[in-house]
Amino acid sequence: MGVSASTLFARLGKLFGMAETVRAHQANLRTEYADVISEYSDADMYMVGSLTKDIESRINDSNRIIQAIKRDADATLIEMVDDDLVLFYGGGLPNKTVPTAIRELIRQMIDAGSTVDGTTITIGTPSSFGAGKGVLVASGLASQVYAPTVVDYPSIKSELIRVRCTADSTDPSVSEGAEEFEILGQRVEVNLDEDWPKGSGTRVRINAANSYAEQNIGAGYNVLRNSTFENFTTNTPDGWTIATGAAGTDVLEDSGAYRGSKCLEIVGDGSTAVKLTQSFNSSSGTLGRIKPDTLYTISFAVKQTGAMSAGQLKVYVTDGSTVLNNADSNRKMEIQLDYNVVGDLTTSWQLKTLVCMTPTEIPKGSYIVIETPTAFNSGVSVFIDDLCLAEMHRPIAGGLAYQVIPGSTRFSYDDESTFDVTNNGEGKFTIEFDRFFNMATLGYALPCDYSGSETIVDGLIS
Repeated sequence: MGVSASTLFARLGKLFGMAETVRAHQANLRTEYADVISEYSDADMYMVGSLTKDIESRINDSNRIIQAIKRDADATLIEMVDDDLVLFYGGGLPNKTVPTAIRELIRQMIDAGSTVDGTTITIGTPSSFGAGKGVLVASGLASQVYAPTVVDYPSIKSELIRVRCTADSTDPSVSEGAEEFEILGQRVEVNLDEDWPKGSGTRVRINAANSYAEQNIGAGYNVLRNSTFENFTTNTPDGWTIATGAAGTDVLEDSGAYRGSKCLEIVGDGSTAVKLTQSFNSSSGTLGRIKPDTLYTISFAVKQTGAMSAGQLKVYVTDGSTVLNNADSNRKMEIQLDYNVVGDLTTSWQLKTLVCMTPTEIPKGSYIVIETPTAFNSGVSVFIDDLCLAEMHRPIAGGLAYQVIPGSTRFSYDDESTFDVTNNGEGKFTIEFDRFFNMATLGYALPCDYSGSETIVDGLIS
């Protein structure tokens, strides 16, 4: 069973190609008009008054053809997918809508191994908010359910993104570390407009990911409990279990905090692989829990003392047997720091951040781990503070996700970070599906191949 991909995409390709021709015609008319009026002086412009008056109206008349193509593209997609289901199962789509048809098409393409050309998204490094003031993190990683085989959403637009602090902790309603930010993309154009695409039109307010707003499940809130390590009972951080190592010997309460007044110290002895754990959705761990198929950030501050000759630190989410999303390097839920990798561990506090993604199903009994799987040598201590596991903000389902992570210095009003996003537009079917079917809003993407071996070639758009 499966809708004929070759027939469906051949038909859609012709419709997309005709729309491309109409847009080119609109652009050519403007070019021709400019060429005409270049022959007239200002004093003689009245001689081409009729053309000047009507040119934009006549160009815009072509939009009616584009709208007709759009209606026929919708009908082609919906009816062909529905007919296939009727043929093989006696019943069609539960709803004859574009989103339902695309969801079924994606499923059938996966089953058949069908792919379109992938589109590459490049996300620049965000500029600094200022020394010690934390970082902006952005990601385009796509849903593993609604965009399988895709790395970043191809519906992400090329644009400049600005993220600016609009309320700091001098405002009595705002806590330090939970400052308010506004995210601004560039203007959006109507999908079928000849000037599409411009920007994403993103305009949203978020709060910094506050590690003190704990045991929460919403975007920007810390899932964990006492991961600021402000509360200890006899050198054991409250809400944490010391699975390996001894409180007071290998695990200590320390007052040299990154933020707040306390932090966690792990003491090296050359042999003990220290391990602390915290279970999700648990009264003894954290009441917070993680959602499936969702982008998260893991962040924490870390420093070391002493001369290192061995050791490794890992912070990860696991089901007890493997790190979640271990097989996907883009989404793996683990930060690893090694004693012999330059910059991983230093004698000054550093803020470490990771974008990761939960699997499509959360294994029962999952938990977070702080571990030194390779023990640090004697005479070395590693300090950890302000650990935060927080869902990222994703204002557009098929767009970028964001997180602002506080540093040791508080944010101030008007602090700003910017970065560029580039969509190389290589995959024509992925771009045209977004243009015609608004994949960005749906958060869907067709199965993609990035090696040049796609089964449905862009040459069908003609």
